[in-house]
Amino acid sequence: MSTAYTFINIPSYGDYHWKSPVLNFASLPSSGNNKGDVRVTLDSYNIYVWNGTTWVDSSGGAFPSFGVIQTDFGTFPTASAPTDTVDFTSSNNSVTITGNSATKTVNFQVANPPVVIETSTYNIASTDYYVVGNASGIITFNLPAATGSKRILVIKNVNTNFNSAIVVTPNGTDTVGGETSQTLHVAEGFTLEDYTSGAWLVY
Repeated sequence: MSTAYTFINIPSYGDYHWKSPVLNFASLPSSGNNKGDVRVTLDSYNIYVWNGTTWVDSSGGAFPSFGVIQTDFGTFPTASAPTDTVDFTSSNNSVTITGNSATKTVNFQVANPPVVIETSTYNIASTDYYVVGNASGIITFNLPAATGSKRILVIKNVNTNFNSAIVVTPNGTDTVGGETSQTLHVAEGFTLEDYTSGAWLVY
């Protein structure tokens, strides 16, 4: 099967689809064209291609809209934007990431500065993570009740006086390192873990 083409205004060079230029868009012929014919308008030097029905500006000047793309394969509908969204919410010790289909919370512990104690007695608070004793005498640190929260607590004696000491006392019948108290002398320290109800571990 052969295809018959009408050859009009064929330049003496190049592809037969390239036709002689015309003055402007209004001068482009509306008949006698073959699909794929190309002409240039001399007023704007734009390139127009005959698509079988009309002349289409293919010069690349004004970029076509992405709304609907017309091709020889049919019409492609406008692609919709992604519908999934991600939201972030945060608190002092966690970040929650929420999408349309899942939620994930990441917890973290903020490194608070050490609490420096120079008095004779201090009740360790639930927000304390690093407690430093700096007194020339004896300081008593009273621990909160052990509940098994796995909380980590660092205690250190930074005073250089030979008579300095920190006595760490658990709550009620709790134990600390298996004992009813622990003593930290000059430049000593340890890490405690709220391991289980009634017991602080010492590392």
